[in-house]
Amino acid sequence: DSRIIDDKAFILSILHETKHAMESQKIGLTNYGLKYERTQRILENKNFDSYWDHGEEIKAESFAQKELKHWI
Repeated sequence: DSRIIDDKAFILSILHETKHAMESQKIGLTNYGLKYERTQRILENKNFDSYWDHGEEIKAESFAQKELKHWI
């Protein structure tokens, strides 16, 4: 479910996506996208969840959770 239900969820979402943007600046948007999609395919081929088990998603969610205290 991708609905944002409250201010906390909204801020977490913004922080999560901010981490993706920060990571993409390191290697370039195109390279980041290619790397992300390649990892998705590998995860799918190994019967893992291509979103929840993706290292970039885990990294972004961890960043959002750690940074949240600065925003609320």
